[in-house]
Amino acid sequence: NFGLTLPNGAVLLTCPKDKAFVIAGQWQHAGIFSKSKYKSDLLDASLCVYTAQPDNYHGFPDYLKPDRPGYACLDTICMYTYQKRVASLIPKNYSSYKAERAVNDAERIFYNTKPEYNLPMNEFFFIGDTSHDGTNKNTYCSKVVYTSWYNAGENLDAGTFAGNLVSPDDIFDSTIDRYFTIKISFFGWSKTWTWKTYESTAKLLAIKER
Repeated sequence: NFGLTLPNGAVLLTCPKDKAFVIAGQWQHAGIFSKSKYKSDLLDASLCVYTAQPDNYHGFPDYLKPDRPGYACLDTICMYTYQKRVASLIPKNYSSYKAERAVNDAERIFYNTKPEYNLPMNEFFFIGDTSHDGTNKNTYCSKVVYTSWYNAGENLDAGTFAGNLVSPDDIFDSTIDRYFTIKISFFGWSKTWTWKTYESTAKLLAIKER
């Protein structure tokens, strides 16, 4: 019943193993939760998380399948909670108004137009950048999340990983402040300087491991 605890627009992250597939991050997949799509009679098996998925779910049980693999789609919450780890987060400046805008844009820009899933791996190496263009070109899971919340005024890309891609790790790292420290020591004297280099833009709600 994880969905009962989630506010509208919450970001879900998951990974089925210790390291993510292809790029060795901690998180492999992301989506944005729609409270209006969540059905209490189905609980976490209802299709209520806007995202994009490759077409590789043949033979999976229905409660782990998106509604249309290979395209921008809706996941079940079970798709996240049945994996090795799951996290949920919201922007620090969360409001119900912004959440509604983000969820509506996930539906309008991605789900309703049904773009095919495409992860532009060249952007991992800083070649090209369609991940921040606000369109449904080269649609992949965390681009859906980033674009939807960016249009609502919140930037959840921490820019720590994966070049120009907005990876699930970039979104998770938006919950963490970053600092740079210098220490100088000289004949028993020492001084340390610390600067905040990144102010977190998101707040972690929960993280669970199986």
